[in-house]
Amino acid sequence: MASHLNIVGLSNKGLFQLNFEEPYEEKQLRDGATQNIRSVVVSPKGNYLAYRTDKKVEIIKCIDWTLAAAIDGNVRDMFFSPMDTYLTVWEMFLITKDHPQGQPNLHVYSSSSGELVGSFVQKNQSGWHPKWSSDEKLFTIQSNSKILIYEDAKFDRYTHNVQAQNLQAFSVSPSVAPNYYLSVFTLGKSGQPAFWRIFKFPQFDVSHALVSRSLFQADKATFYWNRRGTNVFTMTQTDVDKTGGSYYGKQALSYGDVKGNGGNMTFSKEGPIHAIAWNPGNWNEWVAVYGHAPAKATLFNAKCDPLYDNRTYICLGCSWLQKVGYKFWHYTGVLMYKRSCEDKENLLSICWRPGTYPKSELSKSAPKGIAETTPKAEKREARKARKAEEKAERGDTSPQPPPPNTTNKAPFVSTGDPEKDKKIKNLNKRN
Repeated sequence: MASHLNIVGLSNKGLFQLNFEEPYEEKQLRDGATQNIRSVVVSPKGNYLAYRTDKKVEIIKCIDWTLAAAIDGNVRDMFFSPMDTYLTVWEMFLITKDHPQGQPNLHVYSSSSGELVGSFVQKNQSGWHPKWSSDEKLFTIQSNSKILIYEDAKFDRYTHNVQAQNLQAFSVSPSVAPNYYLSVFTLGKSGQPAFWRIFKFPQFDVSHALVSRSLFQADKATFYWNRRGTNVFTMTQTDVDKTGGSYYGKQALSYGDVKGNGGNMTFSKEGPIHAIAWNPGNWNEWVAVYGHAPAKATLFNAKCDPLYDNRTYICLGCSWLQKVGYKFWHYTGVLMYKRSCEDKENLLSICWRPGTYPKSELSKSAPKGIAETTPKAEKREARKARKAEEKAERGDTSPQPPPPNTTNKAPFVSTGDPEKDKKIKNLNKRN
């Protein structure tokens, strides 16, 4: 069990980690000498992190922050398997004189050693991610209108394939053996509906589907499973609303039960749904978030992730041009810590390191936090100055309105004559 929580962040000045405890000191893992760090990912169990540059990927062991493996290549995207055993990476698919048919561009490596254990062709970056079962027994990948299923980390030969004409998206449940489920979304032909189906491995005939539902005006689908893999929500979306009602198209949320009795809970809303997540205060409840952050963290535009004890949020604040810092909020809305970017510093990402941490009982009283030290009048002026800078950078040289008159005025004293009072008030407004 981890003694303290680690947080990993990436800025233009390097890769860093800090412990979630006073005095919140950042420790550099890679400084500016390691140039062009593009992104960083932390493994689901918290054993590893990986960062990529234009020339290589490095896997770091989080227990002591030492190097586990280095992989050469211009990797564009990457992710760890559910149990941290493998790192899967994607590179651009290239056709060269030496390789006129192209060559494999999706690779699976051992996280501990960097050994290459499997390679595949996946031409498009959109939807390239293979799907694992939570115990890593199944490895599934989309190949045109087929889903290829590999078992027991044997990547040289697939054991099953699912034929799905006009396959748009699929997902594997996070359940463990023997109850594996696949949620599959296929597009309809011209004038025909799309279909969402759930199958239990290894029975993939349409007649064996546990859930089969036709969906009109659906071009895309995203799946959200509960932790046990027994229920799934599907959010469908049209790119353009064909009825002319919304520029963003339409979205709908549907519910399915893998036991076969599909639920009838459906929500729809025009406009973009920013996030869907379990309610941290009640794990039996789903929450659709239409803003940038939950609860009182909406005091500033932010991307918020819940800590694994569901009591603290980490918020990555951002302006129109760049990330400006991060804050820690207690679930009661109390601000626990704030760190602003320094001059010419650009915060690119920040996240919790997963792990097993001690939990405490929920307290009815809020902890002592820190206060925002900037007065509201100063915040307003800072926003105006930032907007002026942004306009200047975009080449907008139109004159700015004069600042408001903040001179304190004497309180109004009535003359006793309503008509005179009215005239005096009008004159005061003009001045």
